[in-house]
Amino acid sequence: MRLLGVVFFACTVAIGFAQSSMHKYQLVFLMLPVGAPQIAESQKQEFMQAHNYFLQGLWKSGKSRAIGPLMDAGRLGEIVILEEKDRDAAAKLLADEPGIKRGLFEANILEFWTEAKAFGHADKFTDLEPMWFGFLDIAPNAPKIDAKTSTSLMDGHLGNFQRMADKGQLLLAGPIAGGRKIRGLIFFRGIPKSTILEEMKQDPFVQRGVFRVNLMKWTVSKGSFRGLETKKP
Repeated sequence: MRLLGVVFFACTVAIGFAQSSMHKYQLVFLMLPVGAPQIAESQKQEFMQAHNYFLQGLWKSGKSRAIGPLMDAGRLGEIVILEEKDRDAAAKLLADEPGIKRGLFEANILEFWTEAKAFGHADKFTDLEPMWFGFLDIAPNAPKIDAKTSTSLMDGHLGNFQRMADKGQLLLAGPIAGGRKIRGLIFFRGIPKSTILEEMKQDPFVQRGVFRVNLMKWTVSKGSFRGLETKKP
């Protein structure tokens, strides 16, 4: 199944940009740990102010390319995309975040690759817009795919990503470095969840039951994403 990681890396190269322009980022889930300590009601406002001040500092410094809360995502609270060289550097940067220091949050860090030009820069940290964050993971009971079969499915796989990028739906995609269960990340804006799921059904790896699509609603500062390059004339 390791071949699938190579396949997904190839797809990000094919949707309008060259491998030489790929850049490494750290995607951080700020999560509520099991058995997290409770914070007193009288301290919540002060804590949230300190938490938001820390995140805004990452944004102002340019160390974070996108920050925002997930909606209705259970223990997953926020996503922070950092421009750091590796997971250890990201963890060190986040060590002083108030929630992590107090054991209220834990950081789950995924290293991924994508096109740097897909990111923009928001004018205002608190001016948020909704979008969809998702990931492709190995489906339960996924069939084994050999090299020959993967090659035969590649055209449709790459073409579906390019088609969604050309329509302005797919803003960003990238493979997870060393991913086993989660293989890649996808970001959409301006369309409902049902439309995304229908569009993704055209991916032959989804059709064959290899990949499963998971989507979560995310709010992020406007301007954080430019979107992928397209092949439109």
